[in-house]
Amino acid sequence: MVRVVAPVPFSPIDPIARRFKKEFRPAKPCYGLIEPEFKIDHPPFLCFPGTFKPADSVLYFVSLYPFLKKFRRSYDFNLIDAHFAFPDGVAAALLAQAFKVPFTITLRGTELPYSKILSRRFQMKWALQKASQVISVSNSLGKVAQKLGAGSDKIRVIPNGVDTDKFSPVGKLKARSVLMLPEKARILLSVGGLVPRKGFHRVIRILPEIIKKFGNVIYLVVGGASVEGDYSIELKNKVFEKSLEDNVRFIGAVDPGRLSEYYSAADLFVLPTSNEGWANVFMESLACGTPVISTDVGGNREVIYKDELGTIVPFGDDERFCQAVIYGLEKDWDKNLLISHARKRNWNHVSDEVISVFNECLARSKERCAV
Repeated sequence: MVRVVAPVPFSPIDPIARRFKKEFRPAKPCYGLIEPEFKIDHPPFLCFPGTFKPADSVLYFVSLYPFLKKFRRSYDFNLIDAHFAFPDGVAAALLAQAFKVPFTITLRGTELPYSKILSRRFQMKWALQKASQVISVSNSLGKVAQKLGAGSDKIRVIPNGVDTDKFSPVGKLKARSVLMLPEKARILLSVGGLVPRKGFHRVIRILPEIIKKFGNVIYLVVGGASVEGDYSIELKNKVFEKSLEDNVRFIGAVDPGRLSEYYSAADLFVLPTSNEGWANVFMESLACGTPVISTDVGGNREVIYKDELGTIVPFGDDERFCQAVIYGLEKDWDKNLLISHARKRNWNHVSDEVISVFNECLARSKERCAV
């Protein structure tokens, strides 16, 4: 059986913080959830907001050690894989030392901004150098790991995949009918947490030009507050300032099982983001036959690496972004090519690659113990 440990952050001041900020760290139950093929445990870990953030990794370790010590009595794990270098990767390094097992760190995108914060950079550098292997979802993140001191020989790039059973084309007219969207409108779509990094405000900024060109244009924003914050009020104010209430629809969070309807209904998926590791939403969109317009940051160009899949523009260049959206709405895209491209990279393929890395780490660990 596969066991997943997904710690839930908490602090004694959380209830007080939620009085002033409703979306702050929603309370979650800490119990094991049974899935068809694996069990997920949600142990709590002490995590104070604000100036205490540099201590997250140590508090993570201290909180999880008793849980994993008991956990090991029924599940004798021989390797720890942590996702994100901070605080998870640093805590994994400490836990691996305590339990005398090898560990790996999977980089997913927060490493670049965190590397600019001295206290986190120092901790990530130590953990990456200690790791048996570093898995990066993109080449760009692999380069970040190298700058932090991880040897190139221990970095393995394994891009994310897409669940093609869940993300597949519905048919534009059918999807629009289900979602009660006009058949002949030009529809733009963004999916993600409502935070500045995702760049929804940049789409709103160029929307008047798109409307001027095409007339009936609708911009669908799918997503809600996330651990990075909630930018929804600011976004709605920007829509009001530009009198775009009839053109922008804030859908809120959507069940993943229904996202295919939104991807299929859209003419373009747009996300002028400021930072990404490997954006899963790009592959989800392509799997539904919808091309992508995004910015040249993180691993975005590695996902949208040819013109047949979409367009990548320089970050911060509104004019180029606007031109790319206009071009994308006018272009006759080969949807079958988009779909077939996405289907080549499914999660079964990804898991085989990750398991191969784990087996290599375990083999090296056994060799060291035998010496």
